[in-house]
Amino acid sequence: MGIGDRIKTVRGTMTQKKFASKIGVHVYTVQQYEAGNIPKGDVLQRIHEAFGVNINWLLTGEGEPFPKDEPKESPLNKEGIPHDYDRSQLAISGSATAEADHLPDPFGKAASQLREIYDYGDPGIISAIQANLATFLRTVRREKEVIELKNRLASMEKRIAALEDRLKAPPPVEPDELKRSTAT
Repeated sequence: MGIGDRIKTVRGTMTQKKFASKIGVHVYTVQQYEAGNIPKGDVLQRIHEAFGVNINWLLTGEGEPFPKDEPKESPLNKEGIPHDYDRSQLAISGSATAEADHLPDPFGKAASQLREIYDYGDPGIISAIQANLATFLRTVRREKEVIELKNRLASMEKRIAALEDRLKAPPPVEPDELKRSTAT
């Protein structure tokens, strides 16, 4: 059972439209999730909050889908970091984490968090992160391409406007023609 099937399980008999509304996404997005696309972290959090589903189960299929002793509080803080995250447990000296901690935020913080997740070694979570990163990278590249195309279009529009202005202006009169027109 893949993530799409697990999302269908959470949705149950609820329509995709109603499910989408409950988690704050478009129905098309739910269709994409059910086709196997992995939701972003904030959407996973909203699914957890709305339906009490275990995020780890949703991503990996491991554990109980709907824990009976569900904590009242979200497992993640407002920054999307687990409440029990303890940086002091990391082996910092000489590690990539130590190097990342000296980078400007938010990159350093994100690199440290990714290092900890990768060090934990859960293949389902790592796969989900890789899929999300690939999706984000594609989005950024597409947005850059759109910006480049918009700039090229704006440049072309300026050139077209200049050409149109030149076509509207009367043709320049040659000095010989001026002499002929005044002599007649």
